Amino acid sequence: MLLGLTEDYSILLRVFGFLPFQHVVRVYSVVCKQWHCISLMQSHSTLTLNWTRDTGPHGTDMHERMQALSNTPMLACVSSLDLSNNLLGDACIYMLCESPFACNLTKLNLSRNELSNNGVSYLTSTPFLANLQELNLEGNRISSEGLQSISECSFMSGLKTLNLNQNLIDESGVIALSHSPYMSCLTNLSLNVNNIRNLGVKSISSSIFLADLQILSLSGCGLDNEDVKWIANGMMTNLVDLDLSDNLISDVSSLASYSKLMRLSKLNLKGNYIIEKDALVILTSNSLSNLTQLNLSCNCIANIEEIRNISNSNKKLQIDLQDNDPVRSLLLGDNL
Repeated sequence: MLLGLTEDYSILLRVFGFLPFQHVVRVYSVVCKQWHCISLMQSHSTLTLNWTRDTGPHGTDMHERMQALSNTPMLACVSSLDLSNNLLGDACIYMLCESPFACNLTKLNLSRNELSNNGVSYLTSTPFLANLQELNLEGNRISSEGLQSISECSFMSGLKTLNLNQNLIDESGVIALSHSPYMSCLTNLSLNVNNIRNLGVKSISSSIFLADLQILSLSGCGLDNEDVKWIANGMMTNLVDLDLSDNLISDVSSLASYSKLMRLSKLNLKGNYIIEKDALVILTSNSLSNLTQLNLSCNCIANIEEIRNISNSNKKLQIDLQDNDPVRSLLLGDNL
């Protein structure tokens, strides 16, 4: 219909330039070559698509939506793609991985999409995702086999942030990650709620390829006091943010005794079994003098008077002591 239009067609092209990119993708507009050219002139750095499992516009299903997204040249304008919470499954991810228009993606969020190791194998077998710097795979069904695929993939060598929280990973997967030279650019690693204690923590801590880690999250991994010692004595001297919450830790003296964690500014020990004696060891440690945030909530600290005094003398340090029996809802910080 539009091919016979001249002046009106030009106006429509101008209008198209103001349409939200997400809207264009969702309704699967079938556009002419000129309309594609107009869209490609625009910079759409971030695209978030929150689809549901229900049938989409004009009867489209999830498979058709992903096919439309993967086939549009406009995808080449996107550097950050968020497809989280869509329950896409492996087959839909395969279509994205086969798209040459995904070549400019640097951030990809595929959390909670029912992905298995097959989905990961698609991600690691395509050169079109070689520019990825951040990959979020939280809340899927990925096991150590999937993590091994990532670790052995040269296309993933540019990754700086890797989130594998709440998957099915055990020690063997973490060992593969720790031994991979392709993972040497990682600065942010999240493995919360995976069974990686003991050998897994030991391999991370002693890895020469993970020595540049600045943020490490190991919440809910079943860590004990021995795991804390591995971290304290390891190679991760660049750590600034360490999350060891919701584990089985009662002795943190090793963290305070060694100088390898002197850059640490955030330490999360929430939900462990720490008493006031161990808390004081951390607070009086010269090795941890750069701490600005310390979370000791939901532990076993009963007497906090000495902790209060230290907090009053160190205004830069914020200490969270909520839900420590008998202390409730006490937050010590700069406002005291």
